[in-house]
Amino acid sequence: MLFIKGSAYHNFSLVITAVLLCPGIALAEDQNEYDCLVDPAQVLDLASFSTGILDEVLVSRGDEVKKGQIVARVESSREKAALAIAEIRAENSATVTSRKAQYDYAQKQLIRAQGLKQKGAISSQRFDEYQANEIIAKQELELAKLELARLRLEQEAAKVVLKEREIRSPVDGVVQKVDRGAGEYVFQDASILTVVQLDPLFIETFVPVEFYGKVIPGMLAQVSFDKPDKVVLDAKVDVVDRVFDTGSRTMGVRLKLGNPDGKIPAGQRCRVSFSGIKQTL
Repeated sequence: MLFIKGSAYHNFSLVITAVLLCPGIALAEDQNEYDCLVDPAQVLDLASFSTGILDEVLVSRGDEVKKGQIVARVESSREKAALAIAEIRAENSATVTSRKAQYDYAQKQLIRAQGLKQKGAISSQRFDEYQANEIIAKQELELAKLELARLRLEQEAAKVVLKEREIRSPVDGVVQKVDRGAGEYVFQDASILTVVQLDPLFIETFVPVEFYGKVIPGMLAQVSFDKPDKVVLDAKVDVVDRVFDTGSRTMGVRLKLGNPDGKIPAGQRCRVSFSGIKQTL
Protein backbone atom coordinates (compact mmCIF):
# COMPACT_ATOMS: atom_id res chain seq x y z
CA MET A 1 0.00 0.00 0.00
CA LEU A 2 1.31 3.50 -0.65
CA PHE A 3 0.48 7.10 0.08
CA ILE A 4 1.40 9.78 -2.42
CA LYS A 5 2.53 13.03 -0.91
CA GLY A 6 2.82 16.32 -2.70
CA SER A 7 5.99 17.40 -4.44
CA ALA A 8 8.81 18.43 -2.18
CA TYR A 9 8.92 21.70 -4.07
CA HIS A 10 5.59 23.29 -3.08
CA ASN A 11 7.12 26.74 -2.90
CA PHE A 12 7.98 26.66 -6.59
CA SER A 13 5.03 28.78 -7.66
CA LEU A 14 5.84 31.51 -5.16
CA VAL A 15 9.50 31.52 -6.13
CA ILE A 16 8.90 31.70 -9.85
CA THR A 17 6.11 34.28 -9.50
CA ALA A 18 8.37 36.49 -7.40
CA VAL A 19 11.12 36.13 -9.96
CA LEU A 20 8.80 37.04 -12.81
CA LEU A 21 7.70 40.18 -11.00
CA CYS A 22 11.29 41.43 -10.96
CA PRO A 23 12.30 42.84 -14.38
CA GLY A 24 15.40 41.31 -15.84
CA ILE A 25 15.28 38.24 -13.56
CA ALA A 26 12.44 36.15 -14.99
CA LEU A 27 14.06 36.27 -18.38
CA ALA A 28 17.61 35.05 -18.51
CA GLU A 29 20.15 36.48 -20.92
CA ASP A 30 17.91 35.50 -23.85
CA GLN A 31 14.61 37.44 -23.87
CA ASN A 32 12.85 34.19 -24.84
CA GLU A 33 14.32 32.13 -21.97
CA TYR A 34 12.42 31.56 -18.72
CA ASP A 35 13.42 30.26 -15.33
CA CYS A 36 12.13 26.83 -14.38
CA LEU A 37 12.50 24.09 -11.79
CA VAL A 38 12.94 20.36 -12.26
CA ASP A 39 10.46 18.19 -10.34
CA PRO A 40 10.42 14.40 -10.01
CA ALA A 41 7.42 12.68 -11.58
CA GLN A 42 6.32 11.35 -8.18
CA VAL A 43 7.42 11.44 -4.55
CA LEU A 44 5.91 8.38 -2.88
CA ASP A 45 5.74 7.59 0.83
CA LEU A 46 5.49 3.81 1.07
CA ALA A 47 3.57 2.32 3.97
CA SER A 48 2.42 -1.15 5.00
CA PHE A 49 -1.08 -2.43 4.33
CA SER A 50 -0.86 -4.35 7.60
CA THR A 51 0.23 -3.25 11.05
CA GLY A 52 2.97 -5.08 12.95
CA ILE A 53 6.66 -5.25 13.71
CA LEU A 54 8.92 -4.33 10.82
CA ASP A 55 10.98 -7.44 10.11
CA GLU A 56 13.50 -5.99 7.65
CA VAL A 57 14.20 -3.04 5.39
CA LEU A 58 15.99 -4.19 2.26
CA VAL A 59 17.10 -0.84 0.81
CA SER A 60 19.00 2.24 1.91
CA ARG A 61 18.98 5.90 1.01
CA GLY A 62 20.19 6.42 -2.56
CA ASP A 63 19.45 2.88 -3.73
CA GLU A 64 17.81 2.45 -7.12
CA VAL A 65 14.67 0.31 -7.04
CA LYS A 66 12.55 -1.34 -9.72
CA LYS A 67 8.77 -1.44 -9.96
CA GLY A 68 7.48 -4.38 -7.91
CA GLN A 69 10.73 -4.82 -5.97
CA ILE A 70 10.30 -5.78 -2.30
CA VAL A 71 11.83 -2.99 -0.22
CA ALA A 72 10.65 -4.03 3.27
CA ARG A 73 8.74 -6.74 5.11
CA VAL A 74 6.52 -6.80 8.17
CA GLU A 75 6.94 -9.82 10.50
CA SER A 76 4.79 -12.62 9.03
CA SER A 77 5.40 -15.91 10.90
CA ARG A 78 1.70 -16.40 11.59
CA GLU A 79 0.74 -15.69 7.97
CA LYS A 80 3.39 -18.14 6.68
CA ALA A 81 2.06 -20.87 8.97
CA ALA A 82 -1.51 -20.18 7.86
CA LEU A 83 -0.43 -20.45 4.22
CA ALA A 84 1.36 -23.75 4.87
CA ILE A 85 -1.80 -25.22 6.43
CA ALA A 86 -3.94 -23.91 3.59
CA GLU A 87 -1.59 -25.44 1.02
CA ILE A 88 -1.76 -28.88 2.68
CA ARG A 89 -5.55 -28.78 2.72
CA ALA A 90 -5.81 -27.50 -0.83
CA GLU A 91 -3.49 -30.17 -2.18
CA ASN A 92 -5.34 -33.02 -0.43
CA SER A 93 -7.77 -34.42 -2.99
CA ALA A 94 -8.30 -37.74 -1.19
CA THR A 95 -11.94 -36.97 -0.37
CA VAL A 96 -12.74 -36.20 -4.00
CA THR A 97 -10.99 -39.41 -5.11
CA SER A 98 -12.94 -41.44 -2.57
CA ARG A 99 -16.29 -39.88 -3.52
CA LYS A 100 -15.49 -40.47 -7.20
CA ALA A 101 -14.87 -44.17 -6.55
CA GLN A 102 -18.17 -44.45 -4.63
CA TYR A 103 -20.02 -42.72 -7.45
CA ASP A 104 -18.48 -45.00 -10.10
CA TYR A 105 -19.48 -48.05 -8.05
CA ALA A 106 -23.04 -46.74 -7.57
CA GLN A 107 -23.32 -46.18 -11.34
CA LYS A 108 -22.23 -49.75 -12.07
CA GLN A 109 -24.68 -51.07 -9.51
CA LEU A 110 -27.50 -49.06 -11.09
CA ILE A 111 -26.66 -50.30 -14.61
CA ARG A 112 -26.64 -53.87 -13.32
CA ALA A 113 -29.95 -53.28 -11.54
CA GLN A 114 -31.52 -51.91 -14.73
CA GLY A 115 -30.68 -55.15 -16.51
CA LEU A 116 -32.10 -57.23 -13.69
CA LYS A 117 -35.29 -55.16 -13.60
CA GLN A 118 -35.87 -55.72 -17.29
CA LYS A 119 -35.65 -59.45 -16.63
CA GLY A 120 -37.92 -59.12 -13.60
CA ALA A 121 -35.14 -60.41 -11.33
CA ILE A 122 -35.45 -57.60 -8.75
CA SER A 123 -38.34 -55.69 -7.28
CA SER A 124 -39.15 -52.08 -8.04
CA GLN A 125 -38.32 -51.15 -4.43
CA ARG A 126 -34.84 -52.67 -4.71
CA PHE A 127 -34.26 -50.90 -8.02
CA ASP A 128 -35.29 -47.56 -6.43
CA GLU A 129 -32.66 -48.11 -3.74
CA TYR A 130 -29.92 -48.54 -6.36
CA GLN A 131 -31.15 -45.42 -8.14
CA ALA A 132 -31.19 -43.39 -4.91
CA ASN A 133 -27.66 -44.60 -4.02
CA GLU A 134 -26.41 -43.40 -7.40
CA ILE A 135 -27.99 -39.95 -6.93
CA ILE A 136 -26.61 -39.60 -3.39
CA ALA A 137 -23.11 -40.67 -4.51
CA LYS A 138 -23.18 -38.09 -7.30
CA GLN A 139 -24.22 -35.31 -4.90
CA GLU A 140 -21.52 -36.27 -2.42
CA LEU A 141 -18.93 -36.14 -5.20
CA GLU A 142 -20.07 -32.64 -6.19
CA LEU A 143 -19.93 -31.50 -2.55
CA ALA A 144 -16.39 -32.86 -2.24
CA LYS A 145 -15.35 -30.95 -5.37
CA LEU A 146 -16.88 -27.75 -4.02
CA GLU A 147 -15.10 -28.21 -0.71
CA LEU A 148 -11.77 -28.70 -2.48
CA ALA A 149 -12.41 -25.56 -4.54
CA ARG A 150 -13.16 -23.66 -1.33
CA LEU A 151 -9.91 -24.87 0.24
CA ARG A 152 -7.97 -23.76 -2.83
CA LEU A 153 -9.56 -20.32 -2.61
CA GLU A 154 -8.51 -20.18 1.05
CA GLN A 155 -5.00 -21.00 -0.12
CA GLU A 156 -5.05 -18.06 -2.54
CA ALA A 157 -6.45 -15.81 0.21
CA ALA A 158 -3.60 -16.87 2.52
CA LYS A 159 -1.11 -15.96 -0.22
CA VAL A 160 -2.68 -12.50 -0.51
CA VAL A 161 -2.51 -11.96 3.26
CA LEU A 162 1.17 -12.94 3.26
CA LYS A 163 1.87 -10.67 0.29
CA GLU A 164 0.29 -7.77 2.18
CA ARG A 165 3.15 -8.08 4.68
CA GLU A 166 5.55 -7.10 1.89
CA ILE A 167 6.17 -3.49 0.90
CA ARG A 168 6.97 -3.13 -2.79
CA SER A 169 8.02 -0.14 -4.85
CA PRO A 170 5.22 0.88 -7.25
CA VAL A 171 7.67 2.58 -9.65
CA ASP A 172 11.22 2.55 -10.90
CA GLY A 173 12.98 5.16 -8.82
CA VAL A 174 15.46 6.08 -6.12
CA VAL A 175 15.11 5.77 -2.35
CA GLN A 176 15.12 9.33 -1.02
CA LYS A 177 14.90 8.49 2.69
CA VAL A 178 14.21 5.63 5.10
CA ASP A 179 11.93 6.49 8.02
CA ARG A 180 11.67 3.14 9.84
CA GLY A 181 14.04 0.32 10.74
CA ALA A 182 13.74 -3.36 11.61
CA GLY A 183 12.07 -3.92 14.98
CA GLU A 184 9.90 -0.82 14.88
CA TYR A 185 6.12 -1.09 15.01
CA VAL A 186 4.42 0.22 11.89
CA PHE A 187 0.89 1.49 11.47
CA GLN A 188 -1.06 1.52 8.21
CA ASP A 189 -0.52 5.25 7.69
CA ALA A 190 3.11 5.33 8.86
CA SER A 191 5.68 6.02 6.15
CA ILE A 192 8.45 3.40 6.02
CA LEU A 193 10.49 4.94 3.22
CA THR A 194 10.21 7.43 0.37
CA VAL A 195 10.79 6.59 -3.28
CA VAL A 196 11.27 9.31 -5.91
CA GLN A 197 10.46 8.62 -9.55
CA LEU A 198 12.99 10.41 -11.75
CA ASP A 199 11.77 9.22 -15.14
CA PRO A 200 10.10 11.21 -16.48
CA LEU A 201 10.95 14.59 -14.99
CA PHE A 202 8.50 17.47 -14.91
CA ILE A 203 9.73 20.94 -15.79
CA GLU A 204 7.66 23.65 -14.12
CA THR A 205 7.77 27.23 -15.37
CA PHE A 206 5.69 30.39 -15.72
CA VAL A 207 5.40 32.30 -19.00
CA PRO A 208 3.55 35.50 -19.99
CA VAL A 209 -0.19 35.16 -20.59
CA GLU A 210 0.47 36.39 -24.14
CA PHE A 211 1.78 32.88 -24.79
CA TYR A 212 -1.68 31.37 -24.22
CA GLY A 213 -2.73 29.58 -27.41
CA LYS A 214 0.86 29.63 -28.66
CA VAL A 215 2.32 27.26 -26.08
CA ILE A 216 0.22 24.12 -26.48
CA PRO A 217 0.48 20.54 -25.19
CA GLY A 218 2.67 18.37 -27.38
CA MET A 219 4.97 21.10 -28.64
CA LEU A 220 8.69 20.94 -27.96
CA ALA A 221 10.74 23.39 -25.94
CA GLN A 222 14.41 23.57 -25.13
CA VAL A 223 15.51 23.19 -21.50
CA SER A 224 18.99 24.17 -20.33
CA PHE A 225 20.54 22.39 -17.34
CA ASP A 226 23.69 23.07 -15.35
CA LYS A 227 23.91 19.71 -13.56
CA PRO A 228 25.53 17.29 -13.96
CA ASP A 229 26.87 19.09 -17.04
CA LYS A 230 25.72 22.07 -19.06
CA VAL A 231 23.34 20.60 -21.60
CA VAL A 232 20.24 21.58 -23.59
CA LEU A 233 17.52 18.95 -24.05
CA ASP A 234 14.15 18.91 -25.78
CA ALA A 235 11.12 18.56 -23.50
CA LYS A 236 7.47 18.23 -24.49
CA VAL A 237 4.78 20.56 -23.16
CA ASP A 238 2.49 18.44 -20.99
CA VAL A 239 0.13 20.89 -19.27
CA VAL A 240 -0.79 24.54 -19.85
CA ASP A 241 -2.73 26.07 -16.96
CA ARG A 242 -6.12 27.54 -17.80
CA VAL A 243 -6.11 29.83 -14.78
CA PHE A 244 -3.77 32.83 -14.99
CA ASP A 245 -1.89 34.53 -12.19
CA THR A 246 -3.43 38.00 -12.34
CA GLY A 247 -0.73 39.63 -10.23
CA SER A 248 2.15 38.70 -12.49
CA ARG A 249 0.12 38.14 -15.69
CA THR A 250 1.70 34.73 -16.10
CA MET A 251 0.47 31.20 -16.57
CA GLY A 252 1.93 27.92 -15.43
CA VAL A 253 3.34 25.45 -17.91
CA ARG A 254 4.54 21.93 -17.21
CA LEU A 255 6.84 20.06 -19.56
CA LYS A 256 7.73 16.37 -19.52
CA LEU A 257 11.30 15.18 -20.07
CA GLY A 258 12.36 11.56 -20.37
CA ASN A 259 15.20 10.68 -18.01
CA PRO A 260 15.71 6.93 -18.49
CA ASP A 261 19.30 6.88 -17.26
CA GLY A 262 18.53 9.15 -14.30
CA LYS A 263 21.42 11.48 -15.08
CA ILE A 264 19.41 14.69 -14.71
CA PRO A 265 18.82 15.38 -10.99
CA ALA A 266 15.47 16.74 -9.82
CA GLY A 267 15.22 19.81 -7.61
CA GLN A 268 17.56 22.00 -9.64
CA ARG A 269 16.89 25.25 -11.44
CA CYS A 270 16.83 25.32 -15.22
CA ARG A 271 15.94 27.60 -18.14
CA VAL A 272 13.38 26.93 -20.84
CA SER A 273 12.83 28.54 -24.21
CA PHE A 274 10.09 28.13 -26.79
CA SER A 275 11.35 28.29 -30.36
CA GLY A 276 9.54 30.77 -32.58
CA ILE A 277 7.62 32.38 -29.71
CA LYS A 278 8.63 35.75 -28.30
CA GLN A 279 7.10 37.96 -25.67
CA THR A 280 5.40 41.08 -26.95
CA LEU A 281 6.81 43.98 -24.95
